[in-house]
Amino acid sequence: MNILAGVNDYDNEIFKTSPDMETVTTGVDISKTFVPLKAFTKLNGNPEINKNTLVGFVDTEGQGNNGDEFDIYLFSPILVTSKIVIFWWSGLLQVDTILNSLGAMTNCAKRITRDTQCQSQNVKPYGHLHIIFRSWNNNKTPEDVKKKLLEPQSVHKEKDIEHNSIRELLNDCFESIDVRIYLL
Repeated sequence: MNILAGVNDYDNEIFKTSPDMETVTTGVDISKTFVPLKAFTKLNGNPEINKNTLVGFVDTEGQGNNGDEFDIYLFSPILVTSKIVIFWWSGLLQVDTILNSLGAMTNCAKRITRDTQCQSQNVKPYGHLHIIFRSWNNNKTPEDVKKKLLEPQSVHKEKDIEHNSIRELLNDCFESIDVRIYLL
């Protein structure tokens, strides 16, 4: 998250980090630092977007540290208020676990979103979802992973119906969904 905010040294980091494998963030950590959108979009050589908007950053406790119910309560308000959500996954593609986590958070967040307002304005309730796989050691491309994870699959068992319902929910709720892979 620090690198995303343009901070590359430990002395000036926005969010605490640890060289150990232990989680540092507890609950929700909201940055006091905001980056102008114009400067943020120029990071890493991206095209400049010249809007008078500030980008803020929020870090949350690692998924699964305190159970699914805790994660739902923790992430849902962030999901409702954020224009960009990064779902950080360290490991290989686990379709069931990832879809269940995203589906539970999205369903819970939908309960506190004004669906009728979104429908009347013809907009989706949430911004952009970026699913990032860290430490990837597979030959599958982001396109392959996105297809397996987010496109409806053939129904062979009851779980397939549930997964396809979650896929439909995610596509109905987010303006866009992107998959990124970072190799080991």
